[in-house]
Formats: sequence, structure tokens, C-alpha cells
Amino acid sequence: MEQKCNCGVYIGRFQPLHLGHEYVISEMIKNHGIDNSLIMIGTPDNRINPNKNIFSFGERYKMIKNSFPEFNNIIALADVFNNKDWALQIKTILTLWKPKNEESNFIFYYGSDNDIKSFYTGYNFTLKNMNRENFAFSNISGTLIRDELTIGNKIDNYINKNNLNFIYSIWDEKCKKDSH
Repeated sequence: MEQKCNCGVYIGRFQPLHLGHEYVISEMIKNHGIDNSLIMIGTPDNRINPNKNIFSFGERYKMIKNSFPEFNNIIALADVFNNKDWALQIKTILTLWKPKNEESNFIFYYGSDNDIKSFYTGYNFTLKNMNRENFAFSNISGTLIRDELTIGNKIDNYINKNNLNFIYSIWDEKCKKDSH
């Protein structure tokens, strides 16, 4: 009997990608290999709640590629406002995405208990908490970073240096549009 492939899956909004996200991605790659890891970028349409979803799918994709240049398994997860339909969408995507066409067990990575409460509860997903709350990046969140940007504070301690200028330029452009 052929052994199933264990694959890592990380679903996030990455608004923006920060060091906490990168920790989870690095651990997933370390545990499953780059070819057996998948990132799903949620809420690809930044017109939905624009203050919370500043960065487009393409911009977030580029942030991930800036931090993990060899990583290619990145896809958009469409906005679905019903948890049952959301879970079905994920299962459909995973049925279509199978590394090397192998049978796969999917392990969903997350960084804090806040991530898990609304997204995975009640579904038969295998979960792995990287518990970023217990390490140096415990206070990082996309909300914190967006708030820091809003009041003009630096975000250098939260963001990979490969993405800093990119994020600042997008933010500056957004602020210019909002002021007109």
C-alpha cells in the first residue's frame, strides 16, 4: 500500500505579509517540503472592506514571492461568506491540487487561536498551530501594521526587509488616492 503524502496548507489574508506569517510558512516548508506546501490567499478582492484589505491579490502574491522566491504553490481563495461553502471550496481546491498526483493528507497551518475560531471549527481538517503567540512575533497582526502605517509609524520590526519598500510604496499610493 502506497503511503499518502502529507501536505501543508496555509490560508491567510496577508494584509500585509509579516514576520509571523513568514514563520508559519517557513515551518510548513520545513515540515513538508516546498513542493508539498500550498498557500491560499483569502479575500483576493481588496474592494471588500478596503480599510482592512489594502493590498490586492497580486501585491500579496508578490510579497510572498519576495520572501520565498522558490515558492510557487500560491493560489487565490475566493470570498465566500458562508462557512460551509468556504470549506467546500477549500476541499475542491485540494482535490485539484495534489503534488505529484499522489494521495494526500492535508495539514492546515495557523498562527494563533484567533485564526482558528471562525475558519476551521466544525470541519474535519487536520490542524497544526504554530502558536506564534509564544515567540518573538507574538504581537504582530495585519491590523497592528495597518494602524502603524495609518499614523505614520515605521513597520520595520514587523516586515521582512525584502518587502518594506514595496509595502511603503503601495501605502503611499493608496494615501495619495484617498486624499484626492
